[in-house]
Amino acid sequence: ETHKGEFATKPTRKLAVLLLTLEDAKKRVTVTDEEAKAAYEQEKASYDTPEKRRIQQIAFPDKAAAEAAKKAIDGGQSFVDAATAAGAKESDIDLGLITKSKLFDAAIRDAAFALEKDKVSDPVEGRFSTVLLRVTAIEPGEQSTFDGVKQKVIDKLTNEKARIEIGKLHDDVDDGRAGGRALKDIAAKTGLTFIDVPAADASGMSPDGKPVIDRPDASRIIGAGFAGQIGVEQDPVE
Repeated sequence: ETHKGEFATKPTRKLAVLLLTLEDAKKRVTVTDEEAKAAYEQEKASYDTPEKRRIQQIAFPDKAAAEAAKKAIDGGQSFVDAATAAGAKESDIDLGLITKSKLFDAAIRDAAFALEKDKVSDPVEGRFSTVLLRVTAIEPGEQSTFDGVKQKVIDKLTNEKARIEIGKLHDDVDDGRAGGRALKDIAAKTGLTFIDVPAADASGMSPDGKPVIDRPDASRIIGAGFAGQIGVEQDPVE
């Protein structure tokens, strides 16, 4: 009598769960070689590996100061010492190993990617300052081929088609619910996954201590089930 609360069973619910997943939708779509080739040609650049360069940059208040520094470098001063003389630390001048698209100033971008390795540029007048540039490393880019990236292209198209298919399946499920059909019957008609849960507690465990739904998002599904009322239509859980 003193501890009878400790011997009470947890409340459970019987749940009907209909799963509509990206994996389900992928099985319903196909991508032909012709479609994949056409998509590759449209987005070929996105599959290429762009050239990368490690770039150093010293910024100056005006062109005259940049020209004076370039003259000193041509006379034997190191690029780092020229940066120090301009008030910059070595860590300040390193832009890192970057692709051309990461440089937003067109003048600086074009100059940096036309420069030979370890050469110092002439003064480059950017939008906000005049700079000297030096390239210390170059990683060449690589042109893709359709055969080399075919599976990536197919995977991308499959995902795109599957998301469209999900929209159609979602509408089919909603039509079935609006018509008063049980989720089990809708699952049979659409070929989707149906899970019948005879009894689950709020933590998603069965009376014998086993998980009732083996999915990463099971706790959200169970939580929605415990938030609902018997026989009342529930909103989908994403």
